[in-house]
Formats: sequence, structure tokens, C-alpha cells
Amino acid sequence: MNDRMKAAEYLFDELGLISDSIVAEAMLVSIPAAGRKKISLRRAVSAIAAAAVIITLSLGVFAVGLMRDKNEAEDGVTELEAQSLEELLVGAQSGGVVRVHSSAEAVGLFDGQTKLIWQSESDGEYYSLTLTRNDDVARLNGALRNTYAEAKSVESGEVPDIRVWISYGDGKVVSPYLKKSEGNVGYGELFGYSPEILPSEELTELTRDLISE
Repeated sequence: MNDRMKAAEYLFDELGLISDSIVAEAMLVSIPAAGRKKISLRRAVSAIAAAAVIITLSLGVFAVGLMRDKNEAEDGVTELEAQSLEELLVGAQSGGVVRVHSSAEAVGLFDGQTKLIWQSESDGEYYSLTLTRNDDVARLNGALRNTYAEAKSVESGEVPDIRVWISYGDGKVVSPYLKKSEGNVGYGELFGYSPEILPSEELTELTRDLISE
């Protein structure tokens, strides 16, 4: 009897996640008590088996979750979800949807295409994302309206290491880091500027979608 009780205790210790009440119930199989009906061995074994199944299923779900998180990280999805506009653009510089330009003149500001353009201070080159769908252009315009409406000021620790512009393909150029005013609109050039406001979340989401295509 002692060997059977020790074996039951060891099994429950190994499972670890079984409640104390189930442990006590199973151990009663081997401990006679006056005035108390003994629990059948079959019931104890059934309780143990059911608990083992629950633990196995829980571990399986946990493992699947870990694999999904790993796959998403490898695909770049998880990283993208946590990034700012600046981080998204810098991280996308080697992606297939991004074009690299050696100079501002090579970007093309009169080609009829709406583009998101940026320059990284680390290498000095220019990069661009072309918006080919009308709904993306509409989202861009909505994101700019929200940027101007929110007008979140750039704090000293938030100054980006890149310059960002939006070209409409007709020579007109603006930046989502500048307030809306006539003085903040360029024509035929990617002008220098000092950041005044932060882009809206909508612009970050649009950029994430464009990069993920």
C-alpha cells in the first residue's frame, strides 16, 4: 500500500498543475478511514487521466502559440506592428517595394505618381514608395488631414533621423513633419526643414500596409 501511495504522490508531483483536492481524492484510494467510504480505484485513475489530457492539450496550445509568434517575427509582421514611422521606413530600405535614388533629382517629382519619399542621414540616399491605388492616395490624404488636425508638437527627444516628404507627381511636395501652411509647401524640390509636428497614426498604418505588400 505504501508503494502505491508513493507512486500516486510522485505522479501528481510530476504533473504539477493538479489541484490539491484531486490529489487528496486520489490518495484516499489507499487510506482507509472509519465512517468514510473509500474512493474507487477506477475513479482515481479517471481523474488522473482527465488531468493529464487537460495538461497535454494546454501544452499543445502553448506550443502552437509560440510557433505562431516565431513565424510572425520571421515574416516581419510582429516587428512592424511595434514600429514608428521612422523605424518602418528605415527598416524597409532594403525591401523589394522600395526604390533607391542616388540624388533628389533622380526621384522624379513630375511623373504623375504620388510617392512617400525619405532620406536617411546614415547614408544620404533617397528612398521612395509609390502609391499605385486610388484608395491608398485617399488614405494618405486622410492621414495628412489628421496629422494637421492633431498637430502633435515634436519634443526634443523625438526629432527623427530621417527627412520625409510626400510628392504628388505634379511638382508639389509637402512633409508630414510640418504644419499646414503655404510656407511649408515646396515645388519641384525636396526641401530641407526642421520638424514641427509628428505624423498621425493613420500615416504609420498606411506605410506599414504599403511595406507589407
